[in-house]
Amino acid sequence: MDRIEAVDREVGLPFGWFFLMTHGHWVDPEIGVAIAQGLKAERVCLPDPDARVLLRWVDRAYGF
Repeated sequence: MDRIEAVDREVGLPFGWFFLMTHGHWVDPEIGVAIAQGLKAERVCLPDPDARVLLRWVDRAYGF
């Protein structure tokens, strides 16, 4: 999560890592899956809207 939060700070957008994950190869999709697993196990905390988007993506992954 530290690295993901660093990406957000670098791009200046909260949840920016998600867009980098779905719009190219800047963030490996395995990271998204790992964070989703952490959410489900209640070890990771994201704002509710972001968590919903990520969990929906895990169920039906997409990219651009």
